[in-house]
Amino acid sequence: MFDNFEPFQQLQKQNFDFQPTRFETWKGGKMVSSGKTNSIISARVIQQDDAEKMEVTFTDSNLNNELTQKNIFDEFVTATDRLQLITIPEETNVENVAIMMFKMTVGATRQRKHFSNGEPFCCNLFIQSGRIAKVTFSYSNPEKLIEFYQDVDDSYKFHKDKKHSGHDPIIQFFSRNRFGSNNPVMTYLSVLATTDRCIILEELYNPNLLDSILNDKLLLAYVTSGKQQLAQKVIENSIRNGESEINVWGLRDKLDLGLAPTRNREQRLAIYNDFLSKSPTSLEREFLNLLIDFCNKHYE
Repeated sequence: MFDNFEPFQQLQKQNFDFQPTRFETWKGGKMVSSGKTNSIISARVIQQDDAEKMEVTFTDSNLNNELTQKNIFDEFVTATDRLQLITIPEETNVENVAIMMFKMTVGATRQRKHFSNGEPFCCNLFIQSGRIAKVTFSYSNPEKLIEFYQDVDDSYKFHKDKKHSGHDPIIQFFSRNRFGSNNPVMTYLSVLATTDRCIILEELYNPNLLDSILNDKLLLAYVTSGKQQLAQKVIENSIRNGESEINVWGLRDKLDLGLAPTRNREQRLAIYNDFLSKSPTSLEREFLNLLIDFCNKHYE
């Protein structure tokens, strides 16, 4: 169901946002409360005590007695079916099996920490096809679990029935290396066929969050596919999510663009191999090799 990872690997800390639509609170293996929420879970990389940490904020007046508004986590690591932000003190006022296991596998992340009643020691990110699908918080004071879910409307995905396993390595690349689309390798997708570009971008796209780069590229993919209604929906989502008026005018102008030049497999491979020969980073080379493999397997 969720993307898998090699466990106990340390990850580069990175910003992300997740907008849940509902939550569940669990204690002793039983759900004790549930409901709706529309508050964004926002994570930012910060510097604290001469170290890089993650600050996760969440503001909901109905839930901030259960989950504190601001939480600091020391490390970002992988588990088999999730990514985890953790704070594991050597000396603390709480203890449970999970904290003991973290000490054995990852080690303590700081010398001491006193957890307050609404302060979690772990934030779990569950990734599905490269996107955050669920976020949970684990506590020891007392032991409980709060799960946040996002019920996403996928009606905008006009190519959803054409997705196949060949797209997954490309989509998962973004989940491994960067949440959102602010990585320059995103520009290499423009060489793929429009249908494949739409499928990949639709899987990365979240209509409830503002991501100007991804919105822009999905918009252009819809335009080149002749899907004006879906392109207009991307613009409407951008406005609803707080895009600036100037940028929205720019997006509207792009609705009048014509089709991109058609490329065959040989042309696409020539372009990617040229990029590969000039690529300065291992991250870019990894992504370009994924795209070359995709072109060889799925284009005639």
